[in-house]
Amino acid sequence: MKTMFALVAALLAAAPSLARAGGFESSAPPLASVLERARKENKPVLLDFAAVWCGPCKALDKELAKPDNARRLESFVFQVYDGERGEGVALAERFHVTFYPTLVVLDASGTVLMQGGPPRPDEVSSWLDGAASAAVSDKQLEALLKKRPRDVQIMWKLAQRARASKNIAAERSWLTRIEAADRSPAKEEAAQAAWRRAELAVSDRLKKDARALAIAHLKKYPQNPMEALSVLAAAGADKKTLEAEYKRVIAATSDASTLNSLVYTALGAGAFDAALMAAEKQVKLSPDEANPYDSLAEAHHYRGDKDKAIATEKIGLGKKASPGLLAGMRDNLRRFENGGTSSDVRVPGSLDQIFDPKMLLASSSAHDPAAITKRMFDSEKGSVTKACSPKAGGLDSALVRVTVGEGAKLSKVEMLEPGASSALSRCVADAVRAIRIPADSPAVRVLVEVPFDPSAAAPPKAPAKPAVKRTK
Repeated sequence: MKTMFALVAALLAAAPSLARAGGFESSAPPLASVLERARKENKPVLLDFAAVWCGPCKALDKELAKPDNARRLESFVFQVYDGERGEGVALAERFHVTFYPTLVVLDASGTVLMQGGPPRPDEVSSWLDGAASAAVSDKQLEALLKKRPRDVQIMWKLAQRARASKNIAAERSWLTRIEAADRSPAKEEAAQAAWRRAELAVSDRLKKDARALAIAHLKKYPQNPMEALSVLAAAGADKKTLEAEYKRVIAATSDASTLNSLVYTALGAGAFDAALMAAEKQVKLSPDEANPYDSLAEAHHYRGDKDKAIATEKIGLGKKASPGLLAGMRDNLRRFENGGTSSDVRVPGSLDQIFDPKMLLASSSAHDPAAITKRMFDSEKGSVTKACSPKAGGLDSALVRVTVGEGAKLSKVEMLEPGASSALSRCVADAVRAIRIPADSPAVRVLVEVPFDPSAAAPPKAPAKPAVKRTK
């Protein structure tokens, strides 16, 4: 996508001249330098994520090149990233870009103020105006809210900013205020805020369950860790937990390829100590190869130790490696000297990108003791139906409460249907007790609905034939 024509480049007077390849900058700058420029110029940042094959990107580019929109772009530090090459790969992961073009507005600290796109051609101007107004600081918005204390639109902007910066407590607070402030008859804003709070509650539960499942998996299968580690990071595990789980896995791993992968996923998750541990172990396993030194240098670089990163990379350049790897290492050496991130280090995505929430719900309940016991009885209740249908006395089904004690001891079976006969209750209790419970079942109480088959009712007794009097 040719995201800026010569006209736009000229209008952005503060921007350096750009060398382009295939419509993109041949070497897009790191986001850190873009943010630094934004701080100096006191402007928000507008990022344009695109791809060379993207038709809608080219259409958006034509709109951005129009004189009126080009003037609007002067309000931003504008930067294009190819989401599939160079710096853009890691940034697309960071901002969860799933389609092109995607436009992201940041403040100079890197907080997301707006994200979306592409706007329709006739809406590009209004979108840019809205993006510029979104750059108003939180303090300015809160000052405006004091003058207009029931303005829910201001509250929504503050809630959205809190969400973008992952300040969930602040987002909940603004959502509560929106719900209280909406006094309209339809209560649309209140309903939307309440639903968002409900989503947060569900998300919290899902993330908690996901962390527990991931840790349980890593304890049992440390040699097969990658999916569980991804889920653990995406589910918001704290740094201490991430470091501990990564180190557990690294200690159990002796495969050089797996250790190499662990270096980069640990760096993306912020577990820098664990990344260093994996890289050092990789070097010990393959001291004559160049790639382990490249990974170790990257770990030093992310830990902020520039001198060690450079020295380690130079050692690696003296080891055996393919020409392509050595060329890449020389590029990395320049990056270590000048600063910048690696496209091989991926920040964990959101949980819904990594793990299907429906599967997560199923997996979390799969390990719940009550759910396990209930599924076991549900799968075996056909034997109760078959044995007791003749005694159902017209009942279509019966609710039964089953109590399982410690050591898989079935301690109580209660019929909860008031219309059940004593014969049916005894039959159900005997049939349920005949179901074999796994020896490791925990102490739980579950409800099971047992269906009955009306066609299996006991046939009525034939009336007694009258005695035949015999005559002599």
